[in-house]
Amino acid sequence: AIPLAFVTGLVFAALALMLVGVAPSIGTLNNFFTVFITPLFFFSGIFFPIEGFPDILGKLAWASPLTHSAHVARGLTLGNLDWGMALSTLALLGWAVVTLPLAVRLMRRRLIK
Repeated sequence: AIPLAFVTGLVFAALALMLVGVAPSIGTLNNFFTVFITPLFFFSGIFFPIEGFPDILGKLAWASPLTHSAHVARGLTLGNLDWGMALSTLALLGWAVVTLPLAVRLMRRRLIK
């Protein structure tokens, strides 16, 4: 599960750098936790099962990187290996491939500006 933690940390670090790259002031950084991170924890299947959510919330939950990370980590620690874990791992890697270059571009623009 350690490589999974690394990729998850990479994705969330890139998301945070993207926010820092576009934040107009330090006060707006709190909005990231209020609007993005807190609901992500509640709707990612960590505390409550996704199957119990309404259909639209369940689909939105699978769009977040934390849901995929929780799914893979739960499967690895419990020994329930299936093809859904492979898809979730690919989704996490997809998030990393998309967010990392964008974060670098936004931070370069912010620092050079």
